[in-house]
Amino acid sequence: MRCFSSALSGQALHWEALGLILLISLLIWHLMEYVMRPELAATETTVPGWDNKPTARPSAYMLTWKFRGAMVICMGQTRLLHQPFPPTQQAF
Repeated sequence: MRCFSSALSGQALHWEALGLILLISLLIWHLMEYVMRPELAATETTVPGWDNKPTARPSAYMLTWKFRGAMVICMGQTRLLHQPFPPTQQAF
């Protein structure tokens, strides 16, 4: 019985760690929207949304989807884009 209880306590720690990772991920997700939306509202601009319709309230999912495949090359202290951003990404 002792081995069984120690195995369960180890498994509980794994669940707590996964919960913490999920919580941190959701906080970062919300922070992306929290920073982007007021900036768009302050400048009264829109960005291309789904189906290229303009939106002033992009979701974090849209931000990550629009920047998929963007690669940054690090050489020492210098960071460069592998390719220049296309117009859709420049709007963001």
